[in-house]
Amino acid sequence: RGRVKEHFQLNADIIGVNHPAADAEIIALTTSIIKTAGLKDEEFVCVINSRELLQSYLEFLDIKKKEEVIRIIDAKGKYVQNAIEADLIKKGFKSSESKVLAQQFRTIWQQDPRKEKNYPDIESKSDLAQYLDKLMIIEEKEVKAALESIGLSPEQTSKVYDFTLIKGIPQDVIVALKSLEVGDRVKLAIENMEELLTYLESFDVIKNCEFDMSIARGLDYYTGVVYEFLDRTGSVARAIAGGGRYDQLVESFGGGKIPATGIGMGETVLHSILKKLN
Repeated sequence: RGRVKEHFQLNADIIGVNHPAADAEIIALTTSIIKTAGLKDEEFVCVINSRELLQSYLEFLDIKKKEEVIRIIDAKGKYVQNAIEADLIKKGFKSSESKVLAQQFRTIWQQDPRKEKNYPDIESKSDLAQYLDKLMIIEEKEVKAALESIGLSPEQTSKVYDFTLIKGIPQDVIVALKSLEVGDRVKLAIENMEELLTYLESFDVIKNCEFDMSIARGLDYYTGVVYEFLDRTGSVARAIAGGGRYDQLVESFGGGKIPATGIGMGETVLHSILKKLN
C-alpha cells in the first residue's frame, strides 16, 4: 500500500549523548514498542548500518560523489521493483497489475533475497516464477548500472556493490568487515560498530538485530549509526520505523554542537502487518 495522507507518528530521541549506548537504548525502546503491539521476535528485525562506516569506505575508494552513491544504495529495493514492473509491462501485463506484482516481488526480495522459502502462489505461474530466481541478479544489474551512470569506475562499482552484500548476524558481520583491507578511518568505524554490538547485547535485543551494509537511510543529516525496523512476515515492504544518529543537525539550524540519536515510526505500517496476521 502507499503512504496515507494523515497518520499518527511516534518519535523518540536522546539529545546530548554521543555514545553508542544511546543508539542501543533507542533500538531497545523501539523493539519493546513493536513487541508490545503484538509482533513476535521472528516477525520483525532491526537492520543496522553506520553512515560513518559507509562514508569512510567510499572515501577509501576515492569516490567523490558519496551522497549520490548513498542515495543509490538506499534505493536498492526500488531499483528491483522498477525493473520487474517495466519487464512485466513489456510482456503484456496491465500497468496496474505490473505495479502490484512488482511490489510483491520487492517484498519477497526484502524478506528473502536468496530465495530460501517457497512461494507456491507465484511458483505455479511460469511467467512469474522466473523472477524468484533472478532477484539478486536484477539487483546487481540495476544497482551497478546506476553507480556507473554517476561516474564510478567498474572497479569502484564492484567494490561498493560487494560491500552492500555484507549482512547478517552482527558478530559475523564484524568478522567479515575486519577481514577487509581498508584504511584507518574505516577500521575506526568498524570498531564503533563493534562497540554498539556490546550494548545491543546488554539491552538483550541482539537477537532482534542484523548488521546490513546496504542500509543507508537517504537523508543527508545522518552522521553515524542508522537503522530500520523491517517486517519479516512478508506483509509489507516499507519500514516499520527508522532512524539514526544526527550529531550535526542542531548545529546546521544555528544551534550548538549537540549530539543526538532518534527514531520515528508511524502507526500505519505496523497496523497493516498486525491486521494481516490477525
